[in-house]
Amino acid sequence: MNAKDIIKQVTLPLKYKLIISLGLGLVLFVPSDLLSSKFGFILPDWTRISLSIVFIIFLSFSVIEILFLIIEKIKDYILAYYTNIRRKRVIIFALKNLSSKEKLYLKAYIEDDSISETMPFTDGIVQSLVRKEIIYQASNISVSHLDFAYNLQPLVHEYLKRYPEVLR
Repeated sequence: MNAKDIIKQVTLPLKYKLIISLGLGLVLFVPSDLLSSKFGFILPDWTRISLSIVFIIFLSFSVIEILFLIIEKIKDYILAYYTNIRRKRVIIFALKNLSSKEKLYLKAYIEDDSISETMPFTDGIVQSLVRKEIIYQASNISVSHLDFAYNLQPLVHEYLKRYPEVLR
């Protein structure tokens, strides 16, 4: 049984664990004189020791759960970052290895200085560019019977603006 499973067994949500910890902390760390004068009760030493143990347990579980949440967020961010880098490399590799017909299709975007062009859905070159994630179908609504709007991926648009010689 790992630490994550043990924490899940304490079924209280994190906010309740923190509230309990805060309440116990206030009761434990407020001076006894203030407790007796303002609230009218005195905590015996054995009660204070018991509450201290409960406080430490709840606070520990809360801190560990917060750390797990932070680690999950960092892991997700790193994974998304490296997935994005890998995707960029794959798209740039595909751009550098385009066929001459694929280059002609992409030149239309650059010559018109647009990110959207209307092309037939049934064209194999168009589908090849879609599969390589260079362009994407912008809408499921056709312009005419088989013509759809296809947009350049933002990364591709920036890359072709910066390096137009790729299309030569």
